[in-house]
Amino acid sequence: PLGWVEERKPLTSPQHLALLPIVPLTAVLVTVAVHLAGRRDAGASIVADRDHSEAHLGLLYGPSGLAIRLMRATVIGWWVAIGLSALIYGFIAKSTGATVSGSVKEVLSKLGATGTGAATVFSVCFLIEAILIGFVAAGQVTAARSEESEGMLDHFVVRPVSRSAWLGGRLLVALVVLVLSGVAAGVLGWLGAASQHTGLSFTSLLGAGINLVPPAIVILGIGVLTFGIRPRATSIVVYTVLGWSLLVVIVGGFGTVGHWVLDTSVFHHMASAPGVPPNWEANGIMTAVGVAAALVGGLAFRRRDLQGA
Repeated sequence: PLGWVEERKPLTSPQHLALLPIVPLTAVLVTVAVHLAGRRDAGASIVADRDHSEAHLGLLYGPSGLAIRLMRATVIGWWVAIGLSALIYGFIAKSTGATVSGSVKEVLSKLGATGTGAATVFSVCFLIEAILIGFVAAGQVTAARSEESEGMLDHFVVRPVSRSAWLGGRLLVALVVLVLSGVAAGVLGWLGAASQHTGLSFTSLLGAGINLVPPAIVILGIGVLTFGIRPRATSIVVYTVLGWSLLVVIVGGFGTVGHWVLDTSVFHHMASAPGVPPNWEANGIMTAVGVAAALVGGLAFRRRDLQGA
Protein backbone atom coordinates (compact mmCIF):
# COMPACT_ATOMS: atom_id res chain seq x y z
CA PRO A 1 0.00 0.00 0.00
CA LEU A 2 2.85 2.45 0.61
CA GLY A 3 4.03 1.79 -2.93
CA TRP A 4 0.56 2.54 -4.26
CA VAL A 5 0.62 6.00 -2.70
CA GLU A 6 4.07 6.67 -4.13
CA GLU A 7 2.83 5.81 -7.62
CA ARG A 8 0.46 8.79 -7.48
CA LYS A 9 3.43 11.21 -7.84
CA PRO A 10 1.33 14.17 -6.66
CA LEU A 11 4.14 16.74 -6.74
CA THR A 12 5.54 15.92 -10.18
CA SER A 13 3.11 14.22 -12.57
CA PRO A 14 -0.12 13.19 -10.79
CA GLN A 15 -1.36 9.74 -11.78
CA HIS A 16 -5.02 9.50 -10.82
CA LEU A 17 -5.23 5.88 -11.97
CA ALA A 18 -3.05 5.00 -8.99
CA LEU A 19 -6.12 5.63 -6.83
CA LEU A 20 -7.82 2.55 -8.27
CA PRO A 21 -6.27 0.06 -5.81
CA ILE A 22 -6.25 2.57 -2.93
CA VAL A 23 -9.93 3.56 -2.91
CA PRO A 24 -11.39 0.00 -3.06
CA LEU A 25 -8.98 -1.22 -0.35
CA THR A 26 -10.01 1.66 1.91
CA ALA A 27 -13.70 0.96 1.24
CA VAL A 28 -13.28 -2.74 2.03
CA LEU A 29 -11.41 -2.04 5.27
CA VAL A 30 -14.02 0.48 6.41
CA THR A 31 -16.84 -1.96 5.58
CA VAL A 32 -15.17 -4.77 7.51
CA ALA A 33 -14.49 -2.47 10.48
CA VAL A 34 -18.13 -1.32 10.63
CA HIS A 35 -19.34 -4.93 10.33
CA LEU A 36 -17.08 -6.12 13.15
CA ALA A 37 -18.05 -3.17 15.34
CA GLY A 38 -21.71 -4.12 14.92
CA ARG A 39 -21.08 -7.69 16.09
CA ARG A 40 -19.29 -6.94 19.36
CA ASP A 41 -20.48 -5.49 22.66
CA ALA A 42 -19.41 -2.01 23.75
CA GLY A 43 -15.99 -2.18 25.35
CA ALA A 44 -15.47 -5.78 24.23
CA SER A 45 -13.54 -7.28 21.31
CA ILE A 46 -14.15 -9.84 18.59
CA VAL A 47 -11.30 -12.00 19.92
CA ALA A 48 -11.85 -12.78 23.59
CA ASP A 49 -9.24 -11.36 25.96
CA ARG A 50 -7.36 -13.68 28.27
CA ASP A 51 -6.90 -12.59 31.84
CA HIS A 52 -3.24 -12.89 32.78
CA SER A 53 -3.46 -10.53 35.76
CA GLU A 54 -2.29 -13.13 38.30
CA ALA A 55 0.92 -13.67 36.35
CA HIS A 56 1.89 -10.00 36.73
CA LEU A 57 1.06 -9.34 40.38
CA GLY A 58 4.76 -8.76 40.96
CA LEU A 59 4.42 -5.38 39.25
CA LEU A 60 1.99 -4.16 41.88
CA TYR A 61 4.69 -3.22 44.37
CA GLY A 62 4.08 0.52 44.19
CA PRO A 63 3.29 3.49 41.92
CA SER A 64 6.14 2.72 39.50
CA GLY A 65 5.11 -0.90 39.17
CA LEU A 66 1.50 0.06 38.55
CA ALA A 67 2.60 2.61 35.94
CA ILE A 68 4.56 -0.10 34.12
CA ARG A 69 1.60 -2.47 34.32
CA LEU A 70 -0.87 0.10 32.95
CA MET A 71 1.37 1.46 30.18
CA ARG A 72 3.36 -1.56 29.03
CA ALA A 73 1.12 -2.47 26.09
CA THR A 74 1.00 1.10 24.78
CA VAL A 75 4.73 1.65 25.25
CA ILE A 76 5.63 -1.62 23.55
CA GLY A 77 3.45 -0.58 20.62
CA TRP A 78 5.29 2.73 20.34
CA TRP A 79 8.66 0.97 20.61
CA VAL A 80 7.72 -1.37 17.79
CA ALA A 81 6.70 1.60 15.61
CA ILE A 82 9.86 3.57 16.44
CA GLY A 83 12.18 0.59 16.01
CA LEU A 84 10.70 -0.70 12.76
CA SER A 85 10.59 2.75 11.18
CA ALA A 86 14.25 3.36 12.16
CA LEU A 87 15.17 -0.01 10.67
CA ILE A 88 13.40 0.87 7.41
CA TYR A 89 15.13 4.26 7.32
CA GLY A 90 18.43 2.42 7.56
CA PHE A 91 17.47 0.20 4.62
CA ILE A 92 16.62 3.15 2.34
CA ALA A 93 19.11 5.79 3.52
CA LYS A 94 21.91 4.90 1.11
CA SER A 95 19.78 4.60 -2.04
CA THR A 96 17.69 7.67 -1.19
CA GLY A 97 20.74 9.76 -0.31
CA ALA A 98 22.20 9.14 -3.75
CA THR A 99 19.21 10.88 -5.36
CA VAL A 100 19.20 14.03 -3.20
CA SER A 101 19.66 17.11 -5.38
CA GLY A 102 18.10 20.38 -6.47
CA SER A 103 15.00 21.58 -4.61
CA VAL A 104 14.99 18.50 -2.38
CA LYS A 105 18.49 19.37 -1.19
CA GLU A 106 17.34 22.93 -0.47
CA VAL A 107 14.41 21.74 1.60
CA LEU A 108 16.63 19.35 3.55
CA SER A 109 19.10 22.14 4.26
CA LYS A 110 16.27 24.26 5.72
CA LEU A 111 15.48 21.36 8.00
CA GLY A 112 19.10 21.43 9.16
CA ALA A 113 20.42 18.50 7.11
CA THR A 114 23.24 19.83 4.98
CA GLY A 115 25.04 17.90 2.26
CA THR A 116 23.97 14.66 0.64
CA GLY A 117 24.17 10.96 1.34
CA ALA A 118 22.78 8.56 3.88
CA ALA A 119 23.55 10.81 6.86
CA THR A 120 21.41 13.58 5.36
CA VAL A 121 18.49 11.23 4.82
CA PHE A 122 18.83 9.95 8.37
CA SER A 123 18.75 13.52 9.67
CA VAL A 124 15.30 14.09 8.20
CA CYS A 125 14.02 10.61 9.03
CA PHE A 126 15.15 11.00 12.63
CA LEU A 127 13.08 14.18 12.83
CA ILE A 128 10.07 11.89 12.31
CA GLU A 129 11.44 9.64 15.06
CA ALA A 130 11.71 12.67 17.37
CA ILE A 131 8.04 13.44 16.69
CA LEU A 132 7.07 9.85 17.53
CA ILE A 133 9.03 10.02 20.79
CA GLY A 134 7.30 13.34 21.49
CA PHE A 135 3.97 11.54 21.20
CA VAL A 136 5.25 8.94 23.66
CA ALA A 137 6.05 11.72 26.15
CA ALA A 138 2.64 13.32 25.66
CA GLY A 139 0.97 9.97 26.21
CA GLN A 140 2.78 9.47 29.52
CA VAL A 141 1.44 12.77 30.89
CA THR A 142 -2.11 12.28 29.65
CA ALA A 143 -2.12 8.79 31.13
CA ALA A 144 -1.24 10.24 34.54
CA ARG A 145 -4.04 12.76 34.18
CA SER A 146 -6.46 9.96 33.24
CA GLU A 147 -5.63 8.12 36.47
CA GLU A 148 -6.65 11.23 38.39
CA SER A 149 -9.74 12.10 36.36
CA GLU A 150 -11.06 8.51 36.53
CA GLY A 151 -10.64 8.36 40.31
CA MET A 152 -7.87 5.74 40.39
CA LEU A 153 -5.44 8.14 42.08
CA ASP A 154 -7.79 8.48 45.06
CA HIS A 155 -6.94 4.93 46.11
CA PHE A 156 -3.27 5.86 46.39
CA VAL A 157 -3.44 9.14 48.27
CA VAL A 158 -5.78 7.75 50.95
CA ARG A 159 -3.13 5.13 51.73
CA PRO A 160 0.51 5.56 52.86
CA VAL A 161 1.59 6.69 49.38
CA SER A 162 2.47 10.36 49.00
CA ARG A 163 1.63 12.38 45.94
CA SER A 164 5.31 12.97 45.36
CA ALA A 165 6.00 9.22 45.35
CA TRP A 166 3.18 8.57 42.90
CA LEU A 167 4.13 11.34 40.46
CA GLY A 168 7.85 10.67 40.88
CA GLY A 169 7.31 7.02 40.04
CA ARG A 170 5.36 7.93 36.93
CA LEU A 171 8.03 10.39 35.79
CA LEU A 172 10.84 7.91 36.42
CA VAL A 173 9.09 5.33 34.24
CA ALA A 174 8.40 7.99 31.58
CA LEU A 175 12.04 9.09 31.51
CA VAL A 176 13.28 5.51 31.12
CA VAL A 177 10.76 4.94 28.33
CA LEU A 178 11.93 8.05 26.45
CA VAL A 179 15.62 7.19 26.76
CA LEU A 180 15.04 3.61 25.61
CA SER A 181 12.98 4.94 22.69
CA GLY A 182 15.92 7.04 21.53
CA VAL A 183 18.35 4.16 22.00
CA ALA A 184 16.06 1.83 20.04
CA ALA A 185 15.88 4.33 17.17
CA GLY A 186 19.66 4.66 17.04
CA VAL A 187 20.50 0.96 17.34
CA LEU A 188 17.90 -0.30 14.86
CA GLY A 189 18.70 2.54 12.48
CA TRP A 190 22.33 1.42 12.57
CA LEU A 191 21.34 -2.20 11.94
CA GLY A 192 19.44 -1.18 8.82
CA ALA A 193 22.23 1.12 7.65
CA ALA A 194 24.92 -1.50 8.30
CA SER A 195 23.06 -4.02 6.16
CA GLN A 196 23.32 -1.57 3.24
CA HIS A 197 26.98 -0.68 3.91
CA THR A 198 26.28 3.04 4.33
CA GLY A 199 29.48 3.61 6.30
CA LEU A 200 27.68 5.25 9.24
CA SER A 201 29.19 4.18 12.55
CA PHE A 202 27.31 2.69 15.49
CA THR A 203 28.36 5.51 17.82
CA SER A 204 27.16 8.24 15.44
CA LEU A 205 23.69 6.70 15.06
CA LEU A 206 23.43 5.86 18.76
CA GLY A 207 24.27 9.48 19.53
CA ALA A 208 21.69 10.58 16.97
CA GLY A 209 19.12 8.39 18.70
CA ILE A 210 19.85 9.82 22.14
CA ASN A 211 19.73 13.27 20.52
CA LEU A 212 15.98 12.67 19.97
CA VAL A 213 15.19 12.50 23.69
CA PRO A 214 15.63 16.12 24.99
CA PRO A 215 12.72 17.61 22.95
CA ALA A 216 10.48 14.88 24.37
CA ILE A 217 11.68 15.74 27.89
CA VAL A 218 10.62 19.35 27.31
CA ILE A 219 7.17 18.17 26.19
CA LEU A 220 6.98 15.91 29.24
CA GLY A 221 7.99 18.75 31.56
CA ILE A 222 5.46 21.19 30.08
CA GLY A 223 2.79 18.52 30.44
CA VAL A 224 3.64 17.94 34.11
CA LEU A 225 3.66 21.70 34.74
CA THR A 226 0.18 21.97 33.25
CA PHE A 227 -0.92 18.86 35.17
CA GLY A 228 0.12 20.53 38.41
CA ILE A 229 -1.44 23.92 37.72
CA ARG A 230 -4.42 23.31 35.39
CA PRO A 231 -4.96 19.55 35.25
CA ARG A 232 -8.05 19.66 33.03
CA ALA A 233 -6.00 21.45 30.36
CA THR A 234 -3.19 18.87 30.35
CA SER A 235 -4.12 17.12 27.10
CA ILE A 236 -4.88 20.39 25.31
CA VAL A 237 -1.59 22.02 26.27
CA VAL A 238 0.71 19.05 25.70
CA TYR A 239 -0.68 18.18 22.27
CA THR A 240 -0.80 21.85 21.28
CA VAL A 241 2.92 22.18 22.07
CA LEU A 242 3.65 19.01 20.12
CA GLY A 243 1.48 19.98 17.14
CA TRP A 244 2.78 23.55 17.02
CA SER A 245 6.40 22.39 17.19
CA LEU A 246 5.77 20.01 14.29
CA LEU A 247 3.94 22.65 12.24
CA VAL A 248 6.69 25.24 12.69
CA VAL A 249 9.39 22.79 11.59
CA ILE A 250 7.42 21.73 8.51
CA VAL A 251 6.59 25.30 7.46
CA GLY A 252 10.19 26.33 8.13
CA GLY A 253 11.39 23.56 5.81
CA PHE A 254 9.27 24.69 2.87
CA GLY A 255 9.07 28.45 3.39
CA THR A 256 10.61 31.43 5.12
CA VAL A 257 9.84 31.72 8.83
CA GLY A 258 11.36 34.17 11.30
CA HIS A 259 13.81 32.78 13.80
CA TRP A 260 11.61 33.91 16.69
CA VAL A 261 8.84 31.62 15.39
CA LEU A 262 11.25 28.74 14.79
CA ASP A 263 12.55 29.10 18.34
CA THR A 264 9.08 28.21 19.68
CA SER A 265 9.46 24.68 18.30
CA VAL A 266 11.20 22.17 20.55
CA PHE A 267 12.34 20.25 17.46
CA HIS A 268 14.06 23.32 16.01
CA HIS A 269 16.56 23.30 18.89
CA MET A 270 17.50 19.68 18.15
CA ALA A 271 20.52 19.25 15.88
CA SER A 272 19.86 17.25 12.70
CA ALA A 273 22.09 14.33 13.65
CA PRO A 274 23.76 12.34 12.19
CA GLY A 275 24.01 14.84 9.31
CA VAL A 276 25.57 17.22 11.80
CA PRO A 277 26.97 16.43 15.26
CA PRO A 278 24.46 16.58 18.13
CA ASN A 279 24.44 19.88 20.01
CA TRP A 280 24.86 18.53 23.52
CA GLU A 281 24.82 22.02 25.02
CA ALA A 282 21.37 22.70 23.56
CA ASN A 283 20.28 19.20 24.61
CA GLY A 284 21.42 19.92 28.16
CA ILE A 285 19.46 23.17 28.23
CA MET A 286 16.31 21.47 26.91
CA THR A 287 16.68 18.71 29.49
CA ALA A 288 17.12 21.29 32.26
CA VAL A 289 14.03 23.19 31.10
CA GLY A 290 11.97 20.00 31.07
CA VAL A 291 13.19 18.93 34.51
CA ALA A 292 12.58 22.41 35.98
CA ALA A 293 9.05 22.52 34.55
CA ALA A 294 8.35 19.06 35.95
CA LEU A 295 9.62 20.07 39.41
CA VAL A 296 7.40 23.17 39.48
CA GLY A 297 4.47 21.09 38.28
CA GLY A 298 5.16 18.51 40.99
CA LEU A 299 5.18 21.17 43.69
CA ALA A 300 1.90 22.60 42.40
CA PHE A 301 0.38 19.09 42.32
CA ARG A 302 1.19 18.60 46.00
CA ARG A 303 -0.73 21.76 46.93
CA ARG A 304 -3.91 21.41 44.88
CA ASP A 305 -6.99 19.26 45.32
CA LEU A 306 -7.58 16.24 43.12
CA GLN A 307 -9.82 17.08 40.19
CA GLY A 308 -12.07 14.69 38.31
CA ALA A 309 -13.05 14.81 34.69
